[in-house]
Amino acid sequence: MGDKEETAFIAGTGSGQPTGILVDAEVGATSENQSLLNGDDLMNLVHSLKRAYRKRAVFMMSDDRTGRYFQELRERYAELGQIGYKANQRVDGKLILPEAVQVLQMHAE
Repeated sequence: MGDKEETAFIAGTGSGQPTGILVDAEVGATSENQSLLNGDDLMNLVHSLKRAYRKRAVFMMSDDRTGRYFQELRERYAELGQIGYKANQRVDGKLILPEAVQVLQMHAE
């Protein structure tokens, strides 16, 4: 379930799924090579982001997803001989500030 959510939140079209952040994100830098990244490519990407956003910026390859929260509700349903479960998960997929996200595009040869 998490893999499908992540795919939709990153690349979703907005039709029957969330609008993924890549739909409105800007290309901030292009790599020098078609199949190889180097340090200069990453530095160019970082500096394509406005200074105000750099301090708390992360790479999407980072694992910044929070987990689901499950709670067992024994007392609430004890009179009925049942146990209830409550699950919470915060999800979002719409990019509100396209300027806050930059994409590294691979060089096309």
